[in-house]
Amino acid sequence: MKTYKVLWIDDEWKKQSDFITEAEQEDIIIEAYETAKAGMEAFMSNINDWDAVILDAKGFDESADEVASLKGLFRAIQTITEQKTRRIVPWFVFSGQPDRFNNEEFKQSIHGKELYNKSIQADKEKLFKDIKEEAGKSLETQIRHEHADIFATNVDKSTILKLLTALKTRDNKNPAHLNDIRKIMEDIFDECIAKGIISSSITKFNEKSIALCDRSLQAKVPAYIQRNIHSVVEITQTGSHRTKTDQDIRSGAAPYLVCSTINELLNIILWWDGYKKANP
Repeated sequence: MKTYKVLWIDDEWKKQSDFITEAEQEDIIIEAYETAKAGMEAFMSNINDWDAVILDAKGFDESADEVASLKGLFRAIQTITEQKTRRIVPWFVFSGQPDRFNNEEFKQSIHGKELYNKSIQADKEKLFKDIKEEAGKSLETQIRHEHADIFATNVDKSTILKLLTALKTRDNKNPAHLNDIRKIMEDIFDECIAKGIISSSITKFNEKSIALCDRSLQAKVPAYIQRNIHSVVEITQTGSHRTKTDQDIRSGAAPYLVCSTINELLNIILWWDGYKKANP
């Protein structure tokens, strides 16, 4: 099931719980904020998490003690627009202010975007449809839908998104991706130590791999996962061989190495997630 995570800024969102319920029925999960300041802080802290943003035309900017105005709307639009080089997130204006709908100056101030009327059910339905259509154009949203099982784990979302973007776009000549793969492996090794599968006395990256790939552990770590772990660690660890690996990736001599190593990492992530669930 494809779901869409949407940030909603509205000073009266608590009075509109039915809207959130209706959105959920359309597979749109809404996280609401009362002020533009709080909403944009959430937006900026996890920009890759959001598939869309819904803005009220008139509301609070920084505090619920303010008189509702357009200031918060313009703050949010400016913030979202300024982040276009990082991530393009579609935004929509959903208002209960009927005087705004025929105001040409206001329409220009919101970049000529369509206004959706809170009082009209057809507008709500169109808003849901448009959110899914626009969000579906986003590479990040496509990746989250295609790899929903990976994003359901506790893997570092920012790092895995970079790797899955490389996989989808066939970014095969950037050896920096190996560092991100290694980072996720180090996180998994740390959790293995916490679970007691690897001894805390083992501190070196390669030695953790050797310990986890011991045949005595195959009841816990399937042989194919051990092979994946060995391969990922051998390719990503630092050293003289890594210099040669990086050179071959950059030159195109190893055109499938980055993507194949990412795929091996995905196997490991899902195995480890399943193991933790089976052994809480």
